[in-house]
Amino acid sequence: MRVQKSGSLHVLVLASLCWSAAAGCGHLGGGAASDDTIDIGALVYQTGPLAQKGATDNITMAADDVNAAGGVDGRKVKIKFYDIGGLTPQQGRTAAQRALADEPDALIGPSVSAQTNAFLGLLPKAEVPLINVSAQRESDPGQPQGNPWTFRIYHRVDRMAEAISRVVAERLKAKNVVVTHSTDDTSTHVKDDVVKGLKAKGITVARTASYTPEATDLTNAALATRGADAVVALGYPQPLGLMVKQMRANGIRLPIVFDPGAEAGVKLLSPGDLANTSLVAACRPQATRDRDPAAKKFMDDYTREHPGSYVNGYYYEAVKLIAEGVKNAKSLEGPKLREGLASIKGFKGVCGESTADADQNFIHDYKIVKLDGGRESLGGVVSGLTEAY
Repeated sequence: MRVQKSGSLHVLVLASLCWSAAAGCGHLGGGAASDDTIDIGALVYQTGPLAQKGATDNITMAADDVNAAGGVDGRKVKIKFYDIGGLTPQQGRTAAQRALADEPDALIGPSVSAQTNAFLGLLPKAEVPLINVSAQRESDPGQPQGNPWTFRIYHRVDRMAEAISRVVAERLKAKNVVVTHSTDDTSTHVKDDVVKGLKAKGITVARTASYTPEATDLTNAALATRGADAVVALGYPQPLGLMVKQMRANGIRLPIVFDPGAEAGVKLLSPGDLANTSLVAACRPQATRDRDPAAKKFMDDYTREHPGSYVNGYYYEAVKLIAEGVKNAKSLEGPKLREGLASIKGFKGVCGESTADADQNFIHDYKIVKLDGGRESLGGVVSGLTEAY
């Protein structure tokens, strides 16, 4: 059972710690949480192969925006970051253990599914809800590794695969496809589901080509795409970007459909490399800003406050959804906050309109993001995603 955070003694001890340490009690402060604040532990990659300052910038700006508006029922949002450092499941579990030791009100989870799954069993005892930014369905409530304390702001593998398959079939009209993928768990799961989805639509999958997440030579994967009508490219940003460069260098100009793993990788490519490419993503305020006032305001503010920093709407939205859950719950008590998150309906944010479904997933529609010439534009929306492969 989670220990409730209240009482004047706690406040005195916390104040004493702040005076003695003279650090760690600010916006990214440390120490045990307080009922006067909404304390969020953010499990992010500050070092290692997935290190990305944009994650911390997006989360920080979301907290600042909530606080500038007065907080929630007088409570201000306070963030503490916990560096994961690498890609192993144990690194994800270790970061979560450090965060839970500080008794947060909520967690925002890592983007590597195996790392998320490694610590999900800790949440029921701690009574801390997690906003999950990884993709595997196994973390959903009712699934083998899931529990009622997990929510998802990111894409679920099977829905992502359904969206990609529909884009390939309905938009590109492709008949013969090559699927390239990283060998990590999530990309492999997406590959399996994409292949099933494409075959169900009568599309031939000529071959699949795999590579490790740390690969630096993607020549074989690039050359394996020859002879296809289109390419589905799944995996981490750096190898995806390198593969596309090697495809183009070998004269392969096929249309490419990326999964969300390419979101940062497109920054590595020239406008010419990005010709005839698109990205399937549930949250892409860069592309929706001209049609969505919330996305436009976010993009205007973010590019002004964090020029050059990578935009990651999921992390920004996760903080805002936690604040909305507290507003619904009118409490920071774990079970009530969980119910408050589950009751969110029609929340209009930078990712579009979000409603918690029966599996506690917040995003359902996918955006087709055209990348031609290096400038992103909205190429359509894929709605009504229902598959569960």
